[in-house]
Amino acid sequence: PPTPHILRDLGIVFEMQALDCRASLEVVPHLCSNVSGVRVGTLGMLIDVAAGAYATRAVAPNWVATCDMVVNQFAAPHAGVIAACPRLLRHGKSTIVVEVDVTSESQPDVLIGMGTVTFSILESRSEFQRTDPSDDYMRSDFAVEGSGLVQPVLDRIGVSVVDECAGEVVLALSPYVGNTLGALQGGVLTVLLDYSCLLSPPDPADGTLAVLRLVGPVDR
Repeated sequence: PPTPHILRDLGIVFEMQALDCRASLEVVPHLCSNVSGVRVGTLGMLIDVAAGAYATRAVAPNWVATCDMVVNQFAAPHAGVIAACPRLLRHGKSTIVVEVDVTSESQPDVLIGMGTVTFSILESRSEFQRTDPSDDYMRSDFAVEGSGLVQPVLDRIGVSVVDECAGEVVLALSPYVGNTLGALQGGVLTVLLDYSCLLSPPDPADGTLAVLRLVGPVDR
């Protein structure tokens, strides 16, 4: 990711060998809500990174873009290192589906969360995207000098509330929250949805728990 970027400020550590992947981060107060531990949106960003890395290798020399994500949270730790490990669920001609387990280093056998991510398979657009992935072990620390959250994640990415009762929030698209395609990073969408639902909890009786409507770039 570019510098600065939300994924760098999360301090994600990424490890991979062939299709064996692991993405981890340390839970800090700025990643937690005021009423519980780590936010669902934080899990969403970690899941998206792990699943995306797996998917890009699985479809090489093509590329992928997140088109659907389901995140389930079973626990909300306030501290410690959490890790996301992906595996292939389904690989078709135009999409690939990856499932991700999220656990803590202190209790690796207990699920904190689980994600299912569907990616559209795209033609590579750059030399970077066409780079043939190596099967050698690789470790990447996303954090660089000066990285790290110094304020709550919602404030850092610049979320604004438009209508609290309706759960309407807005976020300006910028390189800080973008992906390699110039669109919003898939995991950041889960942060917006999580916050929207906290402001205005959906009614399960409606049949649809939550809907995120992306209206595109907004000049505000």
